[in-house]
Amino acid sequence: MSNKAYGKRIKIKETILHNPYYKTFIFNSGIGGFDFHFPGQFVMVHLPGVGEKPISISSSEIGQFSITVEKKGPFTEELFKLVKEDSLYVRGPYGDGHFGHLHQPGLGIAGGCGIAPILAVANSFAGCHNSFRILYGAKDKHHLLFDGPEETEVQYATDDGSFGYHGFITDLITKELVEEYDQFFVCGPEKMMKTTAEKIVEYGVDPKKIELSLERYMKCGEGICGSCEVSGRRICVDGPVFNYDEILKMPDFGNYKRDRSGAKAKI
Repeated sequence: MSNKAYGKRIKIKETILHNPYYKTFIFNSGIGGFDFHFPGQFVMVHLPGVGEKPISISSSEIGQFSITVEKKGPFTEELFKLVKEDSLYVRGPYGDGHFGHLHQPGLGIAGGCGIAPILAVANSFAGCHNSFRILYGAKDKHHLLFDGPEETEVQYATDDGSFGYHGFITDLITKELVEEYDQFFVCGPEKMMKTTAEKIVEYGVDPKKIELSLERYMKCGEGICGSCEVSGRRICVDGPVFNYDEILKMPDFGNYKRDRSGAKAKI
């Protein structure tokens, strides 16, 4: 069953509650028409009577795909209540800008719920049998998501030191580490992504080799409403992934975002 405004109604095949803050929802992709996507793309998830939000696809394989959600606000609190066999509306996948170039050794850097699209990259690297490593930071151990390909090395950092390195994930980015990799994939809070990209460039990396996934308030997902505009670029159709060379031409990045009314606000 489909709805022109909300997309296709699909049943939840399975759920995985990783911890009180993270939950993965698995769907049969054939039913929803999501047989193929690129890492970094997202879907619009609609809950009748609640609202609609963009959520990154965290993994996909033949016949199914999944989204991994952090409980953060009224919408995700309602989403967390859904269980196996419950239904919701999904449309997409969206995003012409996505993570690519998965043929060389890669380093993923994730902060908070930015781990979801980085896991999609990790799964793609595992499928191609290429080297991939993740630096993953969160405020504490309860906000970490321990889920990814077994062959992917993950180094953790927490703000309070409750797990892994005590400090920010950007502290783990060293010249020696950067020199081991040819491409970089970054997703997380915008200030963190800005600091990360600047640090990698300081170590001599071409900005075109750094890809960042941007997040903005989004209504349509199709480039019409303009809610997700950043310096003239629409995140939903031009992104959400941009290389850092492009982002350097976007002065709003790291400084401004739009609120629900469309007005600019400081980040």
